[in-house]
Amino acid sequence: MKGTRQAVLGLVTMALLTACFAQPVRLDLSQPCPAPIKGGWIPNFGTGDMVAVCNRTYVDPATTAEERERIKSYYPRALTVVSRALDGLQGERPAAIFCKTDACRKYFAGSPARSCAFGRRRHPGAYAGGREPTVVIVRIDAPAQDHLTHELVHVEVEARLRSRFRGRLPAWFHEGLATSIANEPGNCQAGEKGLLDLRKLDADRDWMDYTNLPGMGHPTYCQARAEVTTWLERNGREHLFQLLEYVRAGGRFYDAYGPMLTQ
Repeated sequence: MKGTRQAVLGLVTMALLTACFAQPVRLDLSQPCPAPIKGGWIPNFGTGDMVAVCNRTYVDPATTAEERERIKSYYPRALTVVSRALDGLQGERPAAIFCKTDACRKYFAGSPARSCAFGRRRHPGAYAGGREPTVVIVRIDAPAQDHLTHELVHVEVEARLRSRFRGRLPAWFHEGLATSIANEPGNCQAGEKGLLDLRKLDADRDWMDYTNLPGMGHPTYCQARAEVTTWLERNGREHLFQLLEYVRAGGRFYDAYGPMLTQ
């Protein structure tokens, strides 16, 4: 079975790998904190405009000068982690919004307030974005960088799937991959589980609803992280790229992934 699966992946990869991965890199690491564009778009929420600390990086106006200076480093560091893990970047660079206050979190991230990434047409809170893809981070302390890394993995994977095929990748795998690369949450215990079978959380809505239940978020993210990390250790990064290409080409995820490894 494994040999057949690898053969199928190989055929698809040979035909499409160049087209998929030869796209121009749009997430630029050469300018870690480019200056904000004068007169450019700035998101706002009731109490006033967010503060642009870099081009496409906006912070809660309640932040201090010291906090803003620290946040400047989060985006380039997160991009570096994602680029190293996924052998380069192909997605576009989303706007990043960092919230310090509950008012900011509620407006941009909705309830319950969770860090999230969304496109031009979908957003969880009252924020009527729509102008550009956006990542909302609901904290500004050091773990905010890991949250941003997690969300940028989602952005990059969607870019490789050409977005419209995102639904073909199970939510638990998407989240497990992002959690594994970002090392967030980082305090997982061996064997920690939120449910018996992760495959019950293939759909995005099922994942969100279940992990919003009291006490279910942390163990379920850790469970997905353990499964995906184990799969990556066994199969390697190139096999991950082949899996994404196979799914983008219309293949079934589980045909390429194979059996679950940790349950």
